[in-house]
Amino acid sequence: MSLIFAIMGLLVLFLGQRLFWLSLAALAWVWSMNFLGHPLEGLGEGTVLLLAVILAVVAGVIARSRGAFSYALAGFLSASLTVSLLAELAGVDLAGAFWPAIVIAGVIGILISLRSRTVGLIVLFSLCGGAIIPISFELQKQGGLMGWLIFLALAVAGFVVQARVLRAPHASAKMGAA
Repeated sequence: MSLIFAIMGLLVLFLGQRLFWLSLAALAWVWSMNFLGHPLEGLGEGTVLLLAVILAVVAGVIARSRGAFSYALAGFLSASLTVSLLAELAGVDLAGAFWPAIVIAGVIGILISLRSRTVGLIVLFSLCGGAIIPISFELQKQGGLMGWLIFLALAVAGFVVQARVLRAPHASAKMGAA
């Protein structure tokens, strides 16, 4: 399962804006796999997986609209997932503050994504994708700085790649006008 998480992280990290619908579906799947076990502890792993797939498909369909709700959903999922994963990477147990931290981070993500859709989502997707990958390989269990260094390097790389994709259409439009 860790390889699937890593693939989802890479997708969000490098293709967040280019394949928005697929990235939002990937975020919904990872978010569901991480969070559905908390309130629904009695569910088996197969049921959680099925619910995660259903929620991913729904998120992908919502994302096709590219409306405000899809951006807000992307902001909520990416910010709340990032906070949870970074807390795990740091070895911090959110315990009783888990759901308040997730909701507060999600609301901040919504505000960022609606205020500055493109750049805001590139930042959120880069941070989230960068956090998914070290956690998927359980680097937090090894302690030390390795997981953090990988997270930071991936987040920067994701931002650079997605920002270049943003600039590419503008460059080709200028070349066509010359």
